[in-house]
Amino acid sequence: MKHIIDAFKTMNYKQICFLIILAVCCAASFIFVTHNETFYDRPIAKVIQTKVTDTTNVKDSRHNKDKLSTQHITAELKNGKDKGQLIQLTNQYSLSKAYDQRYDVGDELFVTIDKTKKELPPNRQHPGC
Repeated sequence: MKHIIDAFKTMNYKQICFLIILAVCCAASFIFVTHNETFYDRPIAKVIQTKVTDTTNVKDSRHNKDKLSTQHITAELKNGKDKGQLIQLTNQYSLSKAYDQRYDVGDELFVTIDKTKKELPPNRQHPGC
């Protein structure tokens, strides 16, 4: 810690200003990246509650064992005309995570709104936003 304080004492005005500007730019970019939902055309939902309702042991044709779970998700829409609306999703995932994944509270994912079903099924693409 003493070395850091000594380094600041030896800096001139331009170096200190540069470090302050750099810190402000880093903070601004972090805030922008974590709150940029309005720039997406596709709806984004943030998971606020999950509950596993069913787990089934399964075996494939090669006798590999796996567990298949059904997860009910409550999520909040983060953008679009329905922003702030709570939605209910159902997700099915396997323990192996070969073709799917489990969602946890705080995860953000793209959803597809099917107007005919009045449901919002999760999109099977990568959920990170």
